Amino acid sequence: MPSTGNKPLIRYYLDYDPKEEAPEKTYQINTPNGREYIGVRISHGESIEELMHETYEGLEEVNGAGVNPWNGVQRFRELRAVIKGKPRGYFDEIVLSDYPTNADKTDANYVELRCKIITHLSDHPYPGDKIHVYIMGGVKYNYCKMEDGRLEKPNTALAHLKHLRKLGSEMHQNQGAQYMTDDQLTKAFWNM
Repeated sequence: MPSTGNKPLIRYYLDYDPKEEAPEKTYQINTPNGREYIGVRISHGESIEELMHETYEGLEEVNGAGVNPWNGVQRFRELRAVIKGKPRGYFDEIVLSDYPTNADKTDANYVELRCKIITHLSDHPYPGDKIHVYIMGGVKYNYCKMEDGRLEKPNTALAHLKHLRKLGSEMHQNQGAQYMTDDQLTKAFWNM
């Protein structure tokens, strides 16, 4: 990676296009205010960010919007319904070996399963550690440019850092219970 001094030149963009039309599963949610329809993007595993942001968070939105939240078994079933390709293969393999019975399919194990799928898709046993090093390495703000060449606004650059922190915290990592403190994130922002 090219660098100036000790600051790497990092340009961050999502590795998928959130505006691009993609197949999704639509859920009908009965809320106290009536019916609501929420779409969850089906992931094929080409993008870990898409899997986490559109699929995982989409399922959490659906689960939180309804009157009756899903139990662990239902969460496992719904996750399997919105992943295809490599993630589906890893899902089946992990569930068969680690969570074979309905008693094993708890909410805590669901969160663990999501991390395991991401670890299988990445090239590192602790992908969250790589993101931590990436953020703390000192992004040079002058090189955080938009596609048309203009510099990103500071609040947009901070939003990118927060998004990366969230991604890293949801992956397997050795950073402890608190993945990155607010002080560390502020330091990373001010070191840009």
